[in-house]
Amino acid sequence: MFQLSIRANSPDKPHAPLRGIWSPVHSRGDMPAPRGYTSMVRVGQEVYLFGGISDSITFFNDLHVFSLKTHRWTLIKPLRKTAPKPCGRCGCLLKAVGRLLLVFGGLGKGYEYYNDTWAFDLSSRTWLPLHNTNPTHIDLDSECIPTPRRNPSGFVIGGNLFVFGGKNTAGVSTQDGFSFQISSRSWTDLTTHKKDSLQQIRHHFLPAKASGSLLITHKNYIIIHGGLTDDNEATGDTLLLDMNSIGCLRNHDAVDVDENWKILEPSGNFLGDSKRGMHGGFVARVNTPTKGEVGRRCSERKGIANFLVIFGGSNNKRDLDDVLCAAINVPLKSRL
Repeated sequence: MFQLSIRANSPDKPHAPLRGIWSPVHSRGDMPAPRGYTSMVRVGQEVYLFGGISDSITFFNDLHVFSLKTHRWTLIKPLRKTAPKPCGRCGCLLKAVGRLLLVFGGLGKGYEYYNDTWAFDLSSRTWLPLHNTNPTHIDLDSECIPTPRRNPSGFVIGGNLFVFGGKNTAGVSTQDGFSFQISSRSWTDLTTHKKDSLQQIRHHFLPAKASGSLLITHKNYIIIHGGLTDDNEATGDTLLLDMNSIGCLRNHDAVDVDENWKILEPSGNFLGDSKRGMHGGFVARVNTPTKGEVGRRCSERKGIANFLVIFGGSNNKRDLDDVLCAAINVPLKSRL
């Protein structure tokens, strides 16, 4: 394991606004077996890791937690060994809601695609299958459960899990969107709404078909970067969605989300080719000194900038290990 520390570069190097230092993390404890295409989510000072696939094509369904304070790995064992649990898989969606870890979809043994939904209760250490209990009110002819897929993107708002895109069983990138209401255990198709008590409207939650897109939620914003298209071409587009403009999604109201997406133009280009999928990233809020402020303490610097930092992934020609950054010139308000 490695950690990346970043800070503002010298103001006389505008082509490289940030500089980073990689350093090894000496971890201990119940180390996960070597694997790829795992799913990870951070909850406070802990990082949870689920699933993945080994070089020998073994699909994992174990759950580990890594403490950012102690650098110790711990294997989380369910209290009831015979209780149902998700089968081994890679490329699934993993998100956290309070003390629940939600798992959706993925690819497993025999290269079978999944569309099941599970929750792991961290308090009771129990896996819970979240079956769809009632057909959606929007489409009474179908339960509107997402089709099986791998590498979807998603995020959580309140008690709802939103799932976008991914690769389906035909290897085609999808452009659909679904939400799963945890309390009622019901799916809603957000892509095509038939006439209901609200109105008839078509939604396009993802501006383009893609799988393996980087989706970052930060405060009231969603940022999507890159992804792989149907033709396995890597994209480098960056898009921004202000959740304040679609706040009624919390109640599944009809909103034309397509009109709310904005192309996010980074300040200057990424130093390198940012086209990729299956990558990681985050938004960094960095103190940026001016030429007259070089040498001052960070607390005395007045300039603060938001940077989109991306790492690794694949452009479908080779795996990448570079780190790219670009300043975000769209005002993200003080809430960022």
